[in-house]
Amino acid sequence: MALNAHTASIEESPKPFSVTRGSITVKVYLLGAGLWQLSWYSPDGTRQRKAFKSEVDARRFASQKAAELAGQSSHVRSLTQEETADFEAAVEILPAGITLVTAARFYVARHPSNAPRLSVTQVVADLGADLEARGMSGVYRKTLPSGHGG
Repeated sequence: MALNAHTASIEESPKPFSVTRGSITVKVYLLGAGLWQLSWYSPDGTRQRKAFKSEVDARRFASQKAAELAGQSSHVRSLTQEETADFEAAVEILPAGITLVTAARFYVARHPSNAPRLSVTQVVADLGADLEARGMSGVYRKTLPSGHGG
């Protein structure tokens, strides 16, 4: 009889459970003495824990936390293999402390997308006109590399 009572109490004891939203899972464990502990990973990758005296409160918080974390991760997209390789190569090239965003902003500031598209012939003609306007002699302009000074 004692064995049956013991078996019944084991079967009736609450079991650990998980709450999942999307790819986010918050695990809930019974620590004993009616104390429930939640466990999840924050966006920065650190493991977080929180304890509750009530299973109802633990379930409610687990549901809220899973929804919150799923909402934070919903804007994240997967990179293709090529994008991952580009990202890793770019990070290796950058000096320590310089982020990819900083490098991208630097590039865009110096290479505006609305810059006029000019042929090499047009650039050479513009350079020659500019040098002439600044009073550079024809001899100086002819000594420029490739002899395209005017």
